Parts: sequence; structure tokens; C-alpha cells
Amino acid sequence: MDKGVEKLLSRGTSYILSFIQSPEILWDWYMHRQNICAETEPNEGHLSIAKLEQFCKDKGKKFLIITQNVDNLHRRAGSENIIEIHGNIFKMRCSSSSSHAYEIKEIEENKKCKICGETMRPHVLWFDEYYDDKLFQTKSALQGALQADLLIVIGTTLRTTIPYEIVEIFVRSGKSIVEINPEPVLREYTELVLSESSSKALPEIIARLK
Repeated sequence: MDKGVEKLLSRGTSYILSFIQSPEILWDWYMHRQNICAETEPNEGHLSIAKLEQFCKDKGKKFLIITQNVDNLHRRAGSENIIEIHGNIFKMRCSSSSSHAYEIKEIEENKKCKICGETMRPHVLWFDEYYDDKLFQTKSALQGALQADLLIVIGTTLRTTIPYEIVEIFVRSGKSIVEINPEPVLREYTELVLSESSSKALPEIIARLK
């Protein structure tokens, strides 16, 4: 973590208050993170998920990715039907009006909203914020879980609300769950557990589907 951000948060200040008090420090930190994400290439796991989505489409089946990641790598890998429940680090929105949203490349140097002039903020869910359906499509994510026949849980600890609720929907309904995780957390509820990284397990699954 950037020393400026770390210093702010070490005082017990929330991300929201930190942004209000020192928006330039939060901005510098997120711009640094954006650069790291931009230089990172999708791995075999991301690419395999995109292939799995296409496989399902070819079979006339629906496929939905619900991700906690904000790094945009699923889109860069070729996936299309994605709900980013924690936002996207390459998108910004006005701190005053959530309807004023921009791609990062559209943001001017002063980081002000082009419509109302308020300071822009990263379009990510901070730890001290609540889920907002308008911003993060959380209801759509839960509705997708209700309609799905199979849930593949990949590399999550389930310590955030929406992923936990999605798994709970499947457990209560008795529908199939597959977990791919080097450190599984759902063994007693799954039909299949692959204690491997997605980069290793998913290409093998795609190869078998072919």
C-alpha cells in the first residue's frame, strides 16, 4: 500500500473520509494500481473462462461471470457477460452523482466531473461502503444465481456478502457447486473440488470439453 494511503488509514480514517480529506493521495494510489493492472496480462484462467463462455454460447446455454476483481482482466481475456460486483478500477464516477460515469481515459488532469465539476472517484467498492445495486448490479448477480443450474466458485474466501449469498442460494436449493481453489472453503457443499489454481485446472477442463 502507498505510504500516504497507509498513513491515512492507520489513523482509523475510512476510505470515504480519506477521499474527502485527501483525494489526491487516494487518486495517486489508484492511478498506480491502474498502471499495474494495465501492464498485467490475462492468465490461462481468465482465457479459459472466456473459452468456457463461448462453449456455452455455442451450446445455447447461458453463462454469467460474477467477479469480485476490479482489474478488468476478464474483459481483456474476451469474456462478455460479466457483473463486476466490486467495480472496475479503469472506470471513474462523480463523487456527487453516480450517474456521471467515465472511462479512465476520459478523465481530465484535474479529475473533475465534466458535467457538474465535482471531484471524480474510482468506481470501486471500498471496504467501508455498502453494496449498491445501481452501481454494482448486485440484484442481477443474485438473480443470475437463482436461475443457474451450476455454480463454479473460483479462488475466493467468501468473506464478502454477495459471493457468500450466491453460494448460500445454491446450498439451500441443492444445486451443483464446483470449487476450484488451492485452499478450498466449500468441501462439504460441493460435488467436485479441484485444489488447484484456475490457471492449471481450467485449461484442463477446456481440453476435456473439446
